[in-house]
Amino acid sequence: MQPRREIPLWLVGVVIGLGLIGVSLFDQQKTSLQRVFKAAPTPQIPAMIGTALEKPMAAVSAWLSDGSAVAPVTNQANGPRVAVYVEELRRVGSTLEIRGRLVNHSVTQLRVAVQNFTFVDAAGIQYGVAGPTSILDPDAVEPFAFTVPVPPSRVLTMTLVLVPDPPLVLTLLQESVQP
Repeated sequence: MQPRREIPLWLVGVVIGLGLIGVSLFDQQKTSLQRVFKAAPTPQIPAMIGTALEKPMAAVSAWLSDGSAVAPVTNQANGPRVAVYVEELRRVGSTLEIRGRLVNHSVTQLRVAVQNFTFVDAAGIQYGVAGPTSILDPDAVEPFAFTVPVPPSRVLTMTLVLVPDPPLVLTLLQESVQP
């Protein structure tokens, strides 16, 4: 009787490894990377990042769906004499409707002209709006509704300038931050 020869364990590992490599190479020839990436779903934003980006992402989606209303990224700005509250943005065709209200916090009347408002998009283009001048009594609240002929953009700011007060700047739409 001859002594039994045992196969070294490392040799078994090498054979199994080579077998797995061979199988994966055979399978890889069947599937191109282009097909793999096309079939892969868009990854979900993690919950923590999703919460931080909720308003900007909602604002961006408003540009994409005509007629949908969305809240602005920055919905209020307070100055020494006046406060601006933007309540809703709505894309209607090639224009953006902006609705909100002004509040006079001073003890005197304020003259606020529509021309005191300017809008700037992602390309740095300024948009003005035409309309009447309003006189706000102390503690008065006046609603406004602007129709701005701004093309779809991912960034839009609104600025109210009442001299000698510092400008009040509100970010209406903001580009989303990639995680």
